[in-house]
Amino acid sequence: MPPRNLDQMETTELQQSFPNITVEHVRVTLEVGEDYNCVAYAVDETEHYEPGSVAEMRRFMELRGYYEVPAGSYGADIDFLGVDPSYVRHVTRRYRGPWPMDVPPVVDLWESKLGPGDMAITHCRHDLSVSGANMTQLGGVIASFKKR
Repeated sequence: MPPRNLDQMETTELQQSFPNITVEHVRVTLEVGEDYNCVAYAVDETEHYEPGSVAEMRRFMELRGYYEVPAGSYGADIDFLGVDPSYVRHVTRRYRGPWPMDVPPVVDLWESKLGPGDMAITHCRHDLSVSGANMTQLGGVIASFKKR
């Protein structure tokens, strides 16, 4: 499925959950319905993996051919988000799909699955790093990884 623009209801819900999101850069890349979560989506799997301690998640990534780079590094493929630097709340990946024609190529575009059964979206790298009315705070980038 090619990425699509948000509809008005989706836009409103995202802005409520992530007040700093740049909706002009958001595209839906996976429709609602797939039952796996952000962790599996980030590594192209369809199992449901619970985020956990950074140590556990580090091992998870190593087993899948990733190595750690400094948190927030340019060129990273995967970011862990968290409030506590030792616990992962969300996993996001650099966007790899067809570039939306109306999004400037200078935008640092990332992609996240918002939860089991929910859609996946593109977003600017740090747009999800805020708290919102309907979502617990995801925190900031606490670890980053690159594929070998």
